[in-house]
Order: sequence, then C-alpha cells, then structure tokens
Amino acid sequence: MSATYADQSIERLKNAADRLLSTNRPAGSQLEVYASSESERRLVFENDDLSVVSETSGDRFGLRLLHNEHTGFATTNSAESGRLLHTLHEAESLAATAPPSPFDALAVPTEAHRTTVYNLDALHGRSGEDSDEFAGDDLPFEAMQRILAEAKREARVAIDRVEFSFSDSVRTVVNSHGIHLTQKEQLASWFIMGMARDGAQVTSFDYDGGSAATVIDLFEDITRRVADFRDSVIGSLNPRKGRTYKGPVLLHPYAVLDLLVGTVSFNAKSRAHLDGISPWVDRYAGDGRLTEPVAHPSLLLYEDPHDLSRPAGTRFFDREGNLTARHEIVKDGRLIFLAENCHTAKRSGRAITGNATGDGRSLPDHGFSNLTLDISPDGIIRPQPLPELLRTMKEGLLLKRFSGNEDPISGRFSGVAKNSRWVENGEICFGVQEVMVSGDLFGLLRDVIAASTESMVASGGWSAPYLLVDGCSVVFD
Repeated sequence: MSATYADQSIERLKNAADRLLSTNRPAGSQLEVYASSESERRLVFENDDLSVVSETSGDRFGLRLLHNEHTGFATTNSAESGRLLHTLHEAESLAATAPPSPFDALAVPTEAHRTTVYNLDALHGRSGEDSDEFAGDDLPFEAMQRILAEAKREARVAIDRVEFSFSDSVRTVVNSHGIHLTQKEQLASWFIMGMARDGAQVTSFDYDGGSAATVIDLFEDITRRVADFRDSVIGSLNPRKGRTYKGPVLLHPYAVLDLLVGTVSFNAKSRAHLDGISPWVDRYAGDGRLTEPVAHPSLLLYEDPHDLSRPAGTRFFDREGNLTARHEIVKDGRLIFLAENCHTAKRSGRAITGNATGDGRSLPDHGFSNLTLDISPDGIIRPQPLPELLRTMKEGLLLKRFSGNEDPISGRFSGVAKNSRWVENGEICFGVQEVMVSGDLFGLLRDVIAASTESMVASGGWSAPYLLVDGCSVVFD
C-alpha cells in the first residue's frame, strides 16, 4: 500500500508544531497549535455534464496564545517557518490588546491520553489493495456513474447537481501542556439535488447524500439513498391538498433531526445556559438534581463520536485535544448532560466533556458528534414498523422537509412543508402542495405519540426514527 497524503503530512505538521512550541514566547504564556492538512478530489455533474474535476490540497494552522488571562488567535495556510513565526507574533500582539478572558484555558493531558495517532483507515479495516482501491483515481468516476444510473432508473427524475469528493486528511492538536494528538482518515462524500419533471409539471427540489470510509459502504449507501431520493421526488408529482387541522403530524427522520434534535442540541450546550438564553436553564438534571422534563420520557438522545459506521462525525479527540466519549444527553425525558469545552467548563465549574468543535480557522466552539435520537427500551412507547405507524396515525401530514423559521429559544416554528405526503386510511396516498405548518418545538418534544423501528442517518452522521407528534397546525390554502 502506498503512503497516503495524510501519511506524508503527519511529520510535516508535527515538526511545524514542535518548532512553534520551542519558539520564545512571553513568559508564562500558553500556546495551542491546531494543524490540519487535506487533499481533496472533487467531481461535479451539472447541466447534464461532468463540469468540474478538481484536485486541491493545503495546510491550515490555528495558533491560540493565552497570556495573563488574555487570548490571541491567528491563522495561516502556510507551513513555511517564517510565515508560522509571523502568525505566532500576530497571536501575541492580539493577546496583548485583547480584553480579559479569564475563563479561557487549554486542554491538559490525562492518564487516558495514551494513544497519540488515531488511524481511522486502519480502524475501518482498510489495508493493502482495499485501501488503494478506495483512494484510486477511478473511484470518483465510478461513484458518479452509480449515482447517475440509480437516479435515472426513473426517466422523470431531473438532476440539478451531483457532487462527489474524496478527501485524505490529517488533523493535529499540540499544546504547551503536553497535548499531542493526531487523527488521519480518508472519506468519500457525495450529494444529489434535483426534482421530478412530467411534461410542464415540475416538483420542488429535494436532496440527499452521505459519507463512507470503505468502497463497499460507499456503493451500498449510494444505492439506498439515491433510491430514497428518486422515490421522494417522483412521489411529489401530482400534488393535492389535504385538510387543514391541528393535531398529530408524522415527522420524517430528516424533519426530526432538523426540528427536534436541532432544538435539543442548542439547549444542551453549556454556553446557552451560562449566558441565560436557554429556556432549560432550570431544567438541567446534572448532579442528580430532580428537574422538570424537557421531552417525552421514552426519548433517548445520545452522541457517540467513536461510532465508525458514521465516519463523517467520528472524532476521538475534540478541537482542543480533550478525548471524546459517548454521552447520554436526554434520558427519561430529562436533560442530563451539557456539552463543555475548556472555556465553558472553567466558567461553569463543571468537568470538561470533550465537546469542543471547530478547526484551525477560528477559536473553539462546542457541540456534538454523531447524535442519535432513539426510543428507550424502558419507555412506554414501543417502536412500530412504518406501515403500522401509518395505521396508528390514520390520517394527516407526513412532513419530510421544513423550510421556514425555527427558534430554539422560544420554541416557535412556522414555515412550509416540502416533499411531504398526505396519509389517509393508514397509507401514504399522495404528495401535498406546499402547506404551512407551525407549532411549539418544546411541545412536540413532550407530545410524542409513537415512533418507527426504522431510522435514518443524515449525511452529517445524526440519526433518528420517524416520530408521530401532536400539536402541529397544518394549513392548506
């Protein structure tokens, strides 16, 4: 197996980071270097033609310097020694003039920091010919041909754009406390966007996509997801009106992730609580506190950044070099976990959780990887196959895509349902014209009626089932 771009970049990034750490800095200052390098091949199909074939590669360094409770940050895309030294001096100058940041801090190694290089290619079982095939020059074209062939199984599918990219990347976090971590990986990602056209009739756009770390997973993912995309746009032809009502709506997994999981993830970040903007400030059930529930007691939300089956979100350490872990966020209807990075943990007095996000272009934020909304085995809801769930619903709107306003602070949402369906007599009957939907996101989280056994993983690695929720207003013109 030939050395990959990431293999060749690891030593270069390490040497550059070590040079920066050994450079004279203001006495008592602390330095963090976030370094990354990526090679990407991209293939684009647009206007019925393979219009773009590009190969790019480059480095990125983000330097964060803490000195006397002041923070300076500067970034560069050059590994050249003179440029790195200039960037370090820039971070020093910014720290000297920045307002005080007493809660900023860098990661400190623990006993668990034993591994220094996480090779995701090896963890996915790729070696030898398998690895060479995944990184081969033919893969983008073979994948593009498969995407187009699957989409064109139905002549009425009109493709607007298809993209395929293959990335070979490495990221490294090094700091003056002794953190020295590297993760390398190869990833294939793609998406398709289009509509259905039948004579003069044209549906609204829909889209789908995914990521994979092996050839087998890639082509299985393409076959499954493009079939879903194809069925979705064809099912949107000849739309009709349902009836206006207020009550249960069946949320497609993509709508669950957008509306519900997105709301929880915002309100499960420590900064939203520290700044007093989350309505759940008094509902965090950490430290064994008994608080009001935020969701139906059967809902279980957790993150698992070590889940290799969702490679787009696989992270063994976070933006700051803290080790990641599986965390249950909502359990038994209660918020039991808040995401913390070094800053928020120092400010809140809680432990660092390994949830720093971002890259070398900016200061760290915090968030989640590979979120999963599931039904607790101990809950009162028993998941049903989708056909049974439809029969439970009997009649109403199946909402797939939502376009509009959603506010995770007030909980209000209002907008248009797209690529959605009408259910009658327990069966999906027809696509609906764009219809207004509105309601309270916090109410939907609590008023879950039923859930499917089937779940879907979105392209970013988040997963959810279909959920039947109560309390939506559905208005047809």
